[in-house]
Amino acid sequence: MVGLPAPFNGLSVFANYTKLVTSGSYSFGQSRLAGFVPRTYNAGLSYDWRRFGARLEYHYKSAYLSSVNTTNLFLSNTVTDDPTVDVNLSYKLRPALTLFVDVVNIFNNSPDWYSGQIKRIDMSELYGTRVNFGISGRF
Repeated sequence: MVGLPAPFNGLSVFANYTKLVTSGSYSFGQSRLAGFVPRTYNAGLSYDWRRFGARLEYHYKSAYLSSVNTTNLFLSNTVTDDPTVDVNLSYKLRPALTLFVDVVNIFNNSPDWYSGQIKRIDMSELYGTRVNFGISGRF
């Protein structure tokens, strides 16, 4: 097996994709299943070189029906696509002791909830970007 030359030999790539399909219908005519997320995928790069580690991740969850209104299907609620990007950095002080910084949802993306048409937003929240930092140890 041939690897990349140093310092690129610490580079890793990962990806996964999930697509789910369901069918059927409720007695009132709705065919989409509430809470059923049809597509998700994740992809990223990680790099480890000497004591330094870095990881960039992209996460995606497709739009989905969150609740069904049995009286008026136009009032059923849908959640929009939810893409996020995370960055993780680490530095090993010792083999069992690591400093880390994680930046979660770096672009502050969050889904919207709407009824009927996407122009009728019911709820739009910004979750914010979260920064975690600390020391991790293995004993």
